Amino acid sequence: MIGVLLLVGAAVLVTTNGFKQVREIYIFAAVLVLESLPFLSAVAIAILENSRINSFAFWRNSAVRTAELIGLRPVAMPTVASPSQPVASEIRRDS
Repeated sequence: MIGVLLLVGAAVLVTTNGFKQVREIYIFAAVLVLESLPFLSAVAIAILENSRINSFAFWRNSAVRTAELIGLRPVAMPTVASPSQPVASEIRRDS
């Protein structure tokens, strides 16, 4: 919301400065656009977190599809360990 308001403010400044051509107003509008980028990128990251692009399976399957497109056999692709295998930090040794 804040990012959109900053962009709208920059657009208003640029359009109302049409006749005067004051350079400082253009610089201030550019600063407003620059300040809106963190807010807009936060929204973009939140959207991407809920998409399927964020899942590991999507990238694993895309690697297999890419390998098939360039002519590699799927057998040549490295296999990923199944998530059911215990991690070294989870193995308990009773002594």
